[in-house]
Amino acid sequence: MNTKNLSLLRKATPARKYVPIEYTIQNVSTRLNPKPLQVTVRILGANAKLFKVNENNPKIIGTVASKATKKFTIPLIAKSANLGCVLETEVKEDGQVVLVNRTKF
Repeated sequence: MNTKNLSLLRKATPARKYVPIEYTIQNVSTRLNPKPLQVTVRILGANAKLFKVNENNPKIIGTVASKATKKFTIPLIAKSANLGCVLETEVKEDGQVVLVNRTKF
């Protein structure tokens, strides 16, 4: 899983700033019948209250065929300039956690 635009979260102005976090996820499984994926985003750390996910959380991104990739965006709101936190992204397939990614920003 790759993420893009995380550095923009630290540079928010005193007013609220919309920051679209872009994800790319690749299915490395060889299973023939993939199931829909559900992505949950959390902000962890002392400054977590300065951020808000600006759409449904968790987000259903549908199925990703074997060996294929899928791009999607999860918009966040940064309420003010900050010292950064940890962005935790959890991916579930059929209710089971298949990936947890934590990225400092």
